[in-house]
Amino acid sequence: MPKKKPCRICRRWFLPDCHEGERQQVCGRPECQRERHRRNCADYHRREGAEERRHRIRQRILRPENRPRGALQDDPLAALIPERVRDAVGVEVGVVIEEFGKVIVAWSRDSVRRQLQEITGKSGGHPPEQRRDDIAAVSPGP
Repeated sequence: MPKKKPCRICRRWFLPDCHEGERQQVCGRPECQRERHRRNCADYHRREGAEERRHRIRQRILRPENRPRGALQDDPLAALIPERVRDAVGVEVGVVIEEFGKVIVAWSRDSVRRQLQEITGKSGGHPPEQRRDDIAAVSPGP
């Protein structure tokens, strides 16, 4: 049977709940429970505040998941909402992020094609492909 102990908030003696035992530090009075909850929330926000802010920003700048499944494969930058990115970090940084993303996407596509050229060059099966930027420059218009 648990022994009586003082409440950490009002300092009155109370008998802990038999299910909680030694873990219960606060009496069952509503004022004390509210204060315990307030302190726990403040402690949580002090520890996890930065992660909470990062999570809220991610939720704001990422597109909802109800887009078509293949849309992200065509353009990985389509997952971001550019206007909201610029609102979150400023116009200059937003533009730098957008252009950096485009450079990374182009580089990765070219490197995959380069690997394919090496593989097909060894087998002698397919002619080498042009870079994606070169293809767009010579393609006829509609």
